[in-house]
Amino acid sequence: MKKFLLTSAAFGTLALPAMAADAPVYAPIPVPVYNAPIPVPVCIWCGFYLGLNAGGTWSDNDSVAVNSVLTQDFPPGPASYGAASAAGAAGSVPVGAPVGIIGGGQIGYNWQVSSAWLVGLETHISYITGVSGLGSGTLTNSVPFTFFGAPEVVTTSIASTSKLDYLGTVRGRFGYLTPTFLLYGTGGLAYGGVKASTAITQSNNDGFLQSSTSAAGAFSQMRAGWTAGAGLEWMFVQNWSAKVEYLHYDLGSVTFSNGALRTSGAAVAIGLAVVGSTSSAKFSGDIVRAGVNYHW
Repeated sequence: MKKFLLTSAAFGTLALPAMAADAPVYAPIPVPVYNAPIPVPVCIWCGFYLGLNAGGTWSDNDSVAVNSVLTQDFPPGPASYGAASAAGAAGSVPVGAPVGIIGGGQIGYNWQVSSAWLVGLETHISYITGVSGLGSGTLTNSVPFTFFGAPEVVTTSIASTSKLDYLGTVRGRFGYLTPTFLLYGTGGLAYGGVKASTAITQSNNDGFLQSSTSAAGAFSQMRAGWTAGAGLEWMFVQNWSAKVEYLHYDLGSVTFSNGALRTSGAAVAIGLAVVGSTSSAKFSGDIVRAGVNYHW
């Protein structure tokens, strides 16, 4: 009997591993996690964006400089008609500081270089509406001279205009960001369509002499220069941001010919005078605008 029990125990011990191997294996029951945080995108600012902008612009320049050169004067003299004509056809014409309403669009791309810093590239073009960006003014000069001892006067009226039609930029951006705000500096290339004109009328209707003459010139061209500024942008809802931005631009100075003023009418009796005239205008100013962007 004892031998039988020992034999049965031995067989039972050998069978246990086999039975364990045949038993089903169950996966652990997952433990529910409550209030798990919603994953936040690594960079909601990165990638392409496209938007619109509108605001105001004003020029830094309030005058057009008109210069004259007496190229022919016969007979010459410090009190000649030619000297008076040249002196009258020069001066700084006040055109005010043109103020305009500006609006347009922009497109750009952002790269996030760290958790708090971003770099980007943006280009935009905006147009100045109506005649609000036009500066204009008139300068009147009266210069005396003598004719056989008799006093005479040359009166000159100079009318000038200055205008920026549109402005575009290609700029780099470098900014500090939070999940929803971006504070950035920006700078790069600026280009714009500029216009300027000058019209000169000159007359002598004093005493014996009667004369009148005129000259005019104009300039219209796309100019390139530089721009720099800063802005603040707010991601107020997914894929949409609003911004405010300040830019200063400088498109340089232009000089153009107004043609020549020539002795005419009864003043020819004094002699022959030819006065060459040029105008110079500078185009620089500031922009403050707001805009909205859609981000891909």
